[in-house]
Amino acid sequence: MHYTIYFNQKPLVLSDSKTPHIQQLLQKPAIVFQEELNSTSVENMLKEIQHPTTSGGVFIHQPIDDLLQAFKKKMKVIEAGGGLVHTGEEMILLIFRNGKWDLPKGKLDEGESTYAAALREVQEETGLVNLQLEEPLTTTYHTYHQYNELILKKSHWFLMKSPQQQALVPQLEEGIEKCEWVRLDALAPFVENTHPSVIDVLQEGIKKLHAQKRI
Repeated sequence: MHYTIYFNQKPLVLSDSKTPHIQQLLQKPAIVFQEELNSTSVENMLKEIQHPTTSGGVFIHQPIDDLLQAFKKKMKVIEAGGGLVHTGEEMILLIFRNGKWDLPKGKLDEGESTYAAALREVQEETGLVNLQLEEPLTTTYHTYHQYNELILKKSHWFLMKSPQQQALVPQLEEGIEKCEWVRLDALAPFVENTHPSVIDVLQEGIKKLHAQKRI
């Protein structure tokens, strides 16, 4: 089992074992490796993963949830909900925000559930109505700095279905310039300009849709 925390485009992989994926990652240049869990090792990893000369990091420890909690203690955690929306006809929804193709998501309001936040944010950011929330999809982690504080955003993603290819209304006040329905076979140029965490969501969602023959 593993979790991936993205620092801009760089992955920090937290794992409970050296899987083939981890072994392959460790062969890449400028990867930081650690397997001794303590406060100092976590702080050092956070410092090194953000250094411009590193390309990523791997931290191995069992149990893995203890490892994840150790990193959470070093950052302010903000939870969000978002959705991968499809029409059942080989079309999915993308938004363009801050110069990148993205998926609609946003922070949870106080006392709000992850699925309620996901539905609300998708509707607010795209103008969609009558969405059907189908199932939980995946959870992603990425970081950013705000007021000199390192923020860890934990995003809960859900698979959603729109009853049709509805007209889209981007929420301009949230920096969303446009929303588009995109065919799965035309995703390549969009994926070239998106966040790695979004790629993870797209891959998981498309895999589930094809496996369950919903598109």
